[in-house]
Amino acid sequence: MEISYQATDHDLTVLRGQIPIRELPLLMKRHGKDAIVDTWLARALRATMVIGSPEACARQREALGLSQLPTGEIATLPLQQQVDAWRRRGDVGASSEALANVLMGMAHAPEEPAHPRDAGDFQRCALLLVWAPGLRERLPSIATRSTAWRAIVQHWDELEMLLALGDSGHRKINERLSELLS
Repeated sequence: MEISYQATDHDLTVLRGQIPIRELPLLMKRHGKDAIVDTWLARALRATMVIGSPEACARQREALGLSQLPTGEIATLPLQQQVDAWRRRGDVGASSEALANVLMGMAHAPEEPAHPRDAGDFQRCALLLVWAPGLRERLPSIATRSTAWRAIVQHWDELEMLLALGDSGHRKINERLSELLS
């Protein structure tokens, strides 16, 4: 059983992989008696579990732009309606809009669509996949549109994991994007 624990700038534990049930009380104890398991945050970070105080989870959600989370019923909506709900949130940039257009197969998507240039841009793109998770399987389609998108898609999981680190992760994303795009 492989487990990876990741500490964040927000006093959280982000778990990836399986965890023996006997270890859960120790993790909960580490975060205090009010610790919670934040399922939305775990989904957004593509983690098995995120544990921390309600305040720490709220800070991480805010840092990730997840202060407005999709409701459980959004998963039952058609993909286009999920994307429309994401757009109504209002935090949409050129690269995330381009990503949505290409992944939805819109004819007016430019041949070489805008790509994330910094952590904020990448965060908006990752948030699109939180609101419309069915688009994740379509990521390879944008990788064919430019060398920048190809590099970003090849390292998508790595960049998403860095989001979980908070401010230090954002700095690392900026560095990594700079490397990938040069």
